[in-house]
Amino acid sequence: MSRLTPIAACLGALLVLEPAPSGAQTRPAPAPAPSFPNENREAVRKHLNRAARFRQVTERAGVAVLLANHQAQDLSLYSLDLLRNRRLKPGMDEARARASDYLDPHPYVLPPETYQRFLQVQAECVRVAAARQGQPAPQ
Repeated sequence: MSRLTPIAACLGALLVLEPAPSGAQTRPAPAPAPSFPNENREAVRKHLNRAARFRQVTERAGVAVLLANHQAQDLSLYSLDLLRNRRLKPGMDEARARASDYLDPHPYVLPPETYQRFLQVQAECVRVAAARQGQPAPQ
């Protein structure tokens, strides 16, 4: 069952935590992660504040699934290929397979600390992009 949390780095967005099975565990997976605001310094400040809140919520929830709205950010083309070609344990039927029936890990499920690192790097990218545009980004 999904859990809606009214917080996201993009205005008007919701953070949807959807369970994603991986082996014997189920991890919460968020809707797409925050992107870069292309406005003024105030927009960057608000964006970074929302991104920090997004990080807090996803860290508390133990989010470990990277889904982005850009395939280059979450390596979706590669991950979808890995997902499609995951090997089943001997004797398992693909039509009835459960997450724990696969030999290969789910390609979208990461250690939670790796997901948090992704969000930290993304926030730093916002600061760098703002600086390149001549906007001193807030701390």
